[in-house]
Amino acid sequence: MKPERRLVDLSVTLDNNPYTDPPPLLPRIDYMDHQQGWPEMAAMFPGLQLEQLPGNESWAAERLQITTHSGTHMDAPWHYASTTDGGQPAFGIDELPLDWCLQPGVKLDFRHMADGHVVTADEVAAELARIEHVLQPLDIVLVNTRAGALFGQPGYLDAGIGMGREATLYLLERGVRVVGTDAWSWDAPFKYTRERFAADGDAAIIWEGHKAGRDIGYGQMEKLANLETLPAKGFVVSCFPTRSGTPRQDSCGRWRFSKSEPRYQSTLVKHNKRGFMGLLRMPPAALFARCHWVAAWPWRPRVRQGNPISC
Repeated sequence: MKPERRLVDLSVTLDNNPYTDPPPLLPRIDYMDHQQGWPEMAAMFPGLQLEQLPGNESWAAERLQITTHSGTHMDAPWHYASTTDGGQPAFGIDELPLDWCLQPGVKLDFRHMADGHVVTADEVAAELARIEHVLQPLDIVLVNTRAGALFGQPGYLDAGIGMGREATLYLLERGVRVVGTDAWSWDAPFKYTRERFAADGDAAIIWEGHKAGRDIGYGQMEKLANLETLPAKGFVVSCFPTRSGTPRQDSCGRWRFSKSEPRYQSTLVKHNKRGFMGLLRMPPAALFARCHWVAAWPWRPRVRQGNPISC
């Protein structure tokens, strides 16, 4: 008998919400219903009349104005700096090793910490001791902060803790290569960093967790959701990339995240990377049919306000 497996979507909605990002980075979605989509369809089929279509309806669609950092996403080393791993060229999301992206997950619960606090290596070690977990190479570490409960609400951008340079390196030096947070950034909210920088002028505190990627390259997920529903360990995270741009110019990618229980070995990706790349290029149904245990659905800009999404 196969063990039961529960899937949890760890991605946030992408919608016209003024509280999800700073104003210059806010996404915009324009919706077209089945009547508004008619001019597009008519242009593609000269001579077609709307009355000839079932229900007098054309297609519905959406136009999105977004950045690669809209919604739940993963930052690649190229986002942090032009070099990584001791001076090697930093790689974009298209070069992120796929075997990093389907691995056992570990959750660190820092919801009790004050907004703007910069987590230290000792605090990471203490939380790992509390949950009785010894980090293994390629563990995917997810950080649960107070911000997760505020997504889409006033105050979200300034909520939660940040992972400092030494905390980030603590994870990377133990073989972790993918991390994630439910806050807007892996680093402390910019409000608090600005205040500290104004007080002492120390530029080393600016984006210090990101900049740790200059030493060791890693992928960093931001704006996750539902982390509070996960156990501390004993689950698997799936976070495969969607390419955009050109090689080594993709600073981050949009992802579809999920978690499954219980833990299992991801040997397919580890030992057959080229084969799995081929599967990723197939339609989603084919991917799911051939790898039914992989929760790697296509990215979708899901919406809260009730507007349906056509694809």
